[in-house]
Amino acid sequence: MRTSFNIVKNYAAAGLCAAGFLVLSLPGAAQTQAATHASKNKAVERRPRPSAAEKERLTSVVRHLMENAAVTSEETLKALDAECTRAAIQANVEALVLLESDDFTFTSPDGSIMTKAQDLDTLRAGDLYYESISLDDVSVRAYKESGVVTGRATVKGWYKTFEISGAYRYTVMFARLNGKWRVVASQMTRIQG
Repeated sequence: MRTSFNIVKNYAAAGLCAAGFLVLSLPGAAQTQAATHASKNKAVERRPRPSAAEKERLTSVVRHLMENAAVTSEETLKALDAECTRAAIQANVEALVLLESDDFTFTSPDGSIMTKAQDLDTLRAGDLYYESISLDDVSVRAYKESGVVTGRATVKGWYKTFEISGAYRYTVMFARLNGKWRVVASQMTRIQG
């Protein structure tokens, strides 16, 4: 009987305002085989994280964009989406705390749901690392008190020793809550092939 690994890549990248996670569900004896495989993997070489000053600059930009009424909603939402990318690359929990609503949910490629607390805990643990994230084919639809951003994210990153690089389609739902733009939900689908 052959044992198989079910490694489900569940994470959000840039523009998704969800830091992300990777879930391993390993049936029975596969757990031992997976532990052996993981111990053979070399640690991912990572570049230094941004300084506290760089993170604070990003957090200030996010605050400004969330409250700014001087530009159109479309421009603001597109800029906030791009800042989510920077926050994910920087592992900037402070910026994501501001951006994500308290009831934020992320729907992963396998259909599982992650809360704001789970999303932020992933970054705090230091297990998730994004080397780069690029966005293209970004489209914004803004309404009176809400907006939707869709696009394609090309990610290079790791969760612990597992590479999570690839191309994804994403959707981010924004709502204006108490006069500030917040991310209320996001979703990501891996592009096959």
